[in-house]
Amino acid sequence: MPGTSDRRASADPAIALVSIFELAVESAIICGMTYTPSLDNGDLLEWATVRATDVEWPGLLLGNGASIAVSDSFDYESLYAVACSGDLDEPLSAEAQALFDEFNTTNFEYVLASLKIAGQVCGAVGIDADELPPLYEEVQRALFDAVALVHVDWDTVTTRTLPRIRRELVRYDDIFSTNYDLLVYWAMLAGGDPDDFRDFFWNPDNAFDATNTEVWGDPTLVYYLHGGLHLRRTIDGGSFKQTATGANLLAQFPTSWESDETPLLVSEGDSTDKLMSINRSDYLSFAYRALVDHAANLVICGHGLRDADDHIVRAINSWGRRQIAISVRPGTRRAVRQRKQWLAQRLPHADLWFYDAETHPLGAASVRPSTPRV
Repeated sequence: MPGTSDRRASADPAIALVSIFELAVESAIICGMTYTPSLDNGDLLEWATVRATDVEWPGLLLGNGASIAVSDSFDYESLYAVACSGDLDEPLSAEAQALFDEFNTTNFEYVLASLKIAGQVCGAVGIDADELPPLYEEVQRALFDAVALVHVDWDTVTTRTLPRIRRELVRYDDIFSTNYDLLVYWAMLAGGDPDDFRDFFWNPDNAFDATNTEVWGDPTLVYYLHGGLHLRRTIDGGSFKQTATGANLLAQFPTSWESDETPLLVSEGDSTDKLMSINRSDYLSFAYRALVDHAANLVICGHGLRDADDHIVRAINSWGRRQIAISVRPGTRRAVRQRKQWLAQRLPHADLWFYDAETHPLGAASVRPSTPRV
């Protein structure tokens, strides 16, 4: 186990205590005992200890923490807040913000889709809708500018980061991601056999077809639970994937008023809002159903399981008792203890393994680009 020998030799009482804890876990595993975590301390396992057990981990759930591990630029509370801030040359106007307020949402996908539907209705009944196209373009531009501000550049991750992410992702049977950035998609394309991953967009024009989802072979299946920057939604509820090489995919993110497509990403809102957006999309509802049906052991990496993701928590809790390994950021022993207790309340039916987020390949310092983004 990486770093264990160094810690066992240390005279630091805190480090020695962690070493004793991990030795006890290892001994229990060797003896065939069931690991039951203590919620009354600040101890965390190393991921290598969890991986070395006989427990199989077929599923992986990724949250924004996995993206932050790559770049601090992903560490933002709200894409809508970025779009309204002075960080953009042209932030959302008061008129555009009033539209979000009227819909009682901060979800760009919902507002953009609603504007296009309103335009269709106005056209059908002969009502002047001249104000809608400029408003759509403003909201779309602000979304694109906000994404461009927070998203890591492709050329900074292509050499070092993406191959490392890919090597870890391919170990799982099913990957569920609530991130809408391009890191997972880029990593899938970072060398290796292209058939190692399947994302269900294999129909003509890279469309999703709910009647054609049978998988052949044994690839890793990828589900974008909240959509992605490379995914599009048509007005009739269909979904397809935008393809391009490298940085060009970010440049192709904007959609125009004249097209019948909008970005397919659930960027904001509470759990109810997110689930409504999911149910409006054939692909997102399919992906969410796959999570509900997963019902197997799961590794959670970088996901906070906050109240805004109650729909994710409900899906996991519907499985009954399963083994779930969940990452926790290291901190004070009190903070770690409180975090463990909170997660145990969120997932009462699971056998939980709490591991140090920074010891997982997707959370380790080695996944960061060698040249920091400036």
